[in-house]
Amino acid sequence: MNHINLGQFDKLCGFMNKDQLSDLLQKFFDPITSGKNALLVAFTNRDIEGIQKNAHFIKGSSSFLGMQSIYDACQHINETLQSKESPDLIQLANHFENAWIASQQEVEEYIKK
Repeated sequence: MNHINLGQFDKLCGFMNKDQLSDLLQKFFDPITSGKNALLVAFTNRDIEGIQKNAHFIKGSSSFLGMQSIYDACQHINETLQSKESPDLIQLANHFENAWIASQQEVEEYIKK
């Protein structure tokens, strides 16, 4: 586990109840509004600027919501794109997708409790 930051969830519960937080977390995982689909399309198109833009967007919202693995994956994407001339985009996309799936599963377990 540890794909999500429960401390951040506790902070968010300071100004919303658990049902509201659960709803917000579920909405975060919508692939269209979250930017996930746009990021994956940018990877497919090898659109470096689009990858950076969408990773930055997702990094911000994932940080606020305590999606630590997703935040870390987006940070890794941005750092890699800035430091390498020919980054392995497939590897970066797979790393992001794995973080997304693991985080979503962990959130679903959290919501059930």
